[in-house]
Amino acid sequence: ISAAATGDTGRLKELIAAGAPVNAQDEDGFSALAMAALSGREEAVGVLLKAGARPGSIHASIIAVILPSYPPTPTVDALLAIGR
Repeated sequence: ISAAATGDTGRLKELIAAGAPVNAQDEDGFSALAMAALSGREEAVGVLLKAGARPGSIHASIIAVILPSYPPTPTVDALLAIGR
């Protein structure tokens, strides 16, 4: 999850190749996909989605409350569309 949040796509790809679960959540219920999106790491979002991360694994409060306050980007727009 930290590799996704920091945008370390090289490390993210290594972890995925080693079998790390792409839909794992941290102790607060945030997935790697959610953390990448919140951190504005569009390339990491793409890596996770390509590896099979489920957009539905994003914590519902992120879609409902947090993402709408972010500046529009293709990643934010796509994730908001999923929540509608």
